[in-house]
Amino acid sequence: MKRPTGSILLLAVALAAAPAFADSDELTHRIPPGYEPEEASDEKGLWNEMKEYERSLSKSALLVVDPEMNAYIDDIVCRVAAAYCGDFRVYIIRNSNFNASMAATGMMQIWTGLITRSSSTDEIAAVVGHEIAHYTLLHSLENLRALRKKMTTGSVFDLVVIATTGVSSQIGQMTAILSALAFNREQETEADLLGATLVANASYDPHASYRVWKQIIEEEEAAAAAEAAAAAAALFESAPPEDLAETLSEAKAEEVATKQEALQK
Repeated sequence: MKRPTGSILLLAVALAAAPAFADSDELTHRIPPGYEPEEASDEKGLWNEMKEYERSLSKSALLVVDPEMNAYIDDIVCRVAAAYCGDFRVYIIRNSNFNASMAATGMMQIWTGLITRSSSTDEIAAVVGHEIAHYTLLHSLENLRALRKKMTTGSVFDLVVIATTGVSSQIGQMTAILSALAFNREQETEADLLGATLVANASYDPHASYRVWKQIIEEEEAAAAAEAAAAAAALFESAPPEDLAETLSEAKAEEVATKQEALQK
């Protein structure tokens, strides 16, 4: 659910416009509460494979089983989901990264990094609302179908495990998985708008979504700057400034000489 820096402004505009579009046909749920796919549909087969993955996840050592933490997150999800509360199973995963995801079956994963790096319950609710909107707008199903079509071998269970762990012997396959799992801009905008409505209806602050993403991006930029500074410091430690300057000067002179030689040919 990574959001690029440039889309933060779009998110702010979408949130500002949300009340005006709350009654739009494009922003209504596309499935009813308690939805189940028809037995003969391709969707039912995808659901069955995802449920296999969910059974594996429910036994994972990375699962947070603390009753108080689970009750806290379950309450947020139920308030935001409203009539859809019973459709979701929430799994809190020990992972320091900021992430949440929603499968087409109603399986929601929330990583501990999202909980610890959010500064308020409103911010967690905003992310939850966004993911629930992806589900009820059928975005998760669309991406699961796209994932299936791009794969030449293996079950959805295998593919989700690969995407979750990042382990794959085929670079092309991994690229296809990541591409299929990524929501497009139209899907993200729809999820922003409907998610904001769900969050507001649950008496949370819908503008918290903008704040939390702005905070995460600032954290990532600060971490990148610190990493660059550390790399520069290590470089100067291994080579004194005067030696480094001489090396760079020699490299530049060699580059100029090479270009001149090429021009003379």
